[in-house]
Formats: sequence, structure tokens, C-alpha cells
Amino acid sequence: MEELAELAKKAAGHDADAFTALMQSQMQNMYKTARAILSNESDIGGSWSFDLTLSGSPNTTTYDLDAELGDSGATVIQAVLSPLSATIYYEFPYSEYTIEAEDEDGLTRIATLFDEAPAFIGFRMKDGTDIRYLTGGGSNGYDNDMNDIENGEKYIYRVIQGYGRVIDVNEIESLLFVKSWPEESEDGEAILSDENLYIVTLE
Repeated sequence: MEELAELAKKAAGHDADAFTALMQSQMQNMYKTARAILSNESDIGGSWSFDLTLSGSPNTTTYDLDAELGDSGATVIQAVLSPLSATIYYEFPYSEYTIEAEDEDGLTRIATLFDEAPAFIGFRMKDGTDIRYLTGGGSNGYDNDMNDIENGEKYIYRVIQGYGRVIDVNEIESLLFVKSWPEESEDGEAILSDENLYIVTLE
């Protein structure tokens, strides 16, 4: 997933090799879709060609920010947005905690985990609509290139998130981060309201 998100980021920056690799990585999925629609191997075989027109700007836009996310201890310092992926940088000092759990043999195991910054969940667009639950794959954790790992200093937390669709960066108004998760309703849904979100407006 992390490799796919990185390819998407490079492709959005007009890297032809990355775009080719991204398309090739999805060929099996496209073949399965074509087979489901056409139901005829003779219509699916042969050479495929694609003419793609992407709406919006093809450029990557960088926003330098200083947005504290409530009392979470995290501050969003930069957002790098393209039509296919987002990279978000936070200032968020590293903090560990341990949990105990019993394994299948009844033995107690201790795991060391680290606190995570509030999750980036999507965008609020200029027309007032929200785009949430981005599903293009990604990664999160401390950026080795921006932290003094050898001396145990970890402050810069990074999230890379693919979209699974093309988004017009020029139409993004705000970034959305999870403050808290609401309780599930009777039908099993947990709907996030603005009270459950940190909203960071881009300028």
C-alpha cells in the first residue's frame, strides 16, 4: 500500500515512469472488471489503449501551516496535496506506551506501541461537501529523514494517503482530522459530525 501511494504521488508530479508502473499495477483489476462487464474473452483480449483526461490542476500544492489540533499535542505544519495523494506533516513528539495481552497459549505478552497523531480523514471542499474515508492506500509514522533517530529525537510525524480517485486540489477548502469517534447507532453506523473533527482551513 505504501509503495502504491508513493507511485501515485510521483505520477501526480508528472513522473511518466511512475504513472506507467501505477497503471501496470492495476492491470489485473482492470482485466477482472472488463471480464465482469463484457463476459466474452474475445472482447477482452488484444492490446488496450487509454486516453485519460484528468480534471483540475495536475500540480502538487504545498501549504505551510501552524495548526494546533486541540489538546491532542499535534500541530499540522505542512500539507503537500496532489490530485492523487496527500502528504501531511505534524509536529508530534514521540511517546510510547505498553499493553499486556494473553496469547492463544495463555501466556502474557507485553507490546510496546507509540501514540498516533489525530487521523487525517479527508477534505471539505469549497462547495461545502466533504470527501472522507480516502481509500487509496498509504502509511503513517515518524519520518526518518526529518528526525534525529540516532539520538532518540522524534518530532515530525508523517501521513501519506492516496485517494482512490482524482481530486481537484484547487477546490479543497479544509483538511479534516478525527478528534473523537462517535458511538455507533442502532444500524451499526458511526457518523462523524463537525464536533468529532479538527478542521484545518487552507489559505
